[in-house]
Amino acid sequence: MKAQDGTTTDWTVKWTYGGKLNDGEGFEYFFKKWEISVPTPSNKDKDGFGAVFGNYIIDTQFNFYDKYTGQKVDKTLNVTGIDASLCQLVNDDAGNLIGVVKNVGLYRWTTVEGAPQKVANVTPGANKVSATGDIDKVGYVYDSKPDGVGTHAVYKFENGSYTSTLSLVTGRPSNDSNWRQIVAVLGVSDNPPFYVIDAVNAGGVMGPEIGYKANTAGAFNNITGPYIDMWNKKGYAGWGNHVLISGRGIPFNGRWYGSTITCGWGWVGLHLLDPSNNNSLPITETIEPWTTNSCIWTTCSPSDDGESLYLYYGYGVGIRCYELTKYEK
Repeated sequence: MKAQDGTTTDWTVKWTYGGKLNDGEGFEYFFKKWEISVPTPSNKDKDGFGAVFGNYIIDTQFNFYDKYTGQKVDKTLNVTGIDASLCQLVNDDAGNLIGVVKNVGLYRWTTVEGAPQKVANVTPGANKVSATGDIDKVGYVYDSKPDGVGTHAVYKFENGSYTSTLSLVTGRPSNDSNWRQIVAVLGVSDNPPFYVIDAVNAGGVMGPEIGYKANTAGAFNNITGPYIDMWNKKGYAGWGNHVLISGRGIPFNGRWYGSTITCGWGWVGLHLLDPSNNNSLPITETIEPWTTNSCIWTTCSPSDDGESLYLYYGYGVGIRCYELTKYEK
């Protein structure tokens, strides 16, 4: 700033957060924190593969990245005793790393360097699963391959041990050509609310079906607004095997959201759905490109102080990180 007498003064202006939202009020705003390119996977069996473990993100190719910056890290996951070509990784809400081997069982790691331990002799039928809660307390792993009427196997854990297989009933049969249906579960209980995400084949044309249910016995409420508008604008994909859709529940500041990805030919749609309003989509964004070998996944991790949440989308040729904060602008 220059005064009338010709003297100048430099002032440093610092931006800071505003007030803090109360618990249960969700997040105030989000922003894209970083984006990186990643190797395109060569094995479509791993197309739902991406997890956070400690300070790292692990992708389909077992590459490690710093979860705060996206920088590649020179580490290797110990997969001794697992057929790594079929192993999928997910993390629960507490950051426990779970490995899924189709039709074989569930494994977990306690350290990156240590060999995994088999924790459940179950037979998941899909390459995509999701997890909620904390398997060292109460946690659930959801199989994305339903039976003919849309019922999913749910593997329940208590105190670190597998205790039972439950069912989640969507009531919506999956009739795309890969018979896969994603559930984004919005809570930690035997009968939680959830989103249903599916690519439905109607007369040979692929289209999305997404709805919300308050519990397995609840009514199916169709989601409308920008989520479906994106499909209509971009055009439906023509083959079910190429419509890779992923989703999971995201807990933050006392509320739950559905984090989902929808894909078509050459595009990927990223969404964060708010169950309090079926048209309220805090993140609705289209990115390019997409390939038939794309690795499509979404997961999250809280910041060290718990004041923010890092939301990750893996979209085949890259990873995007968004930060959600409970502080006002």
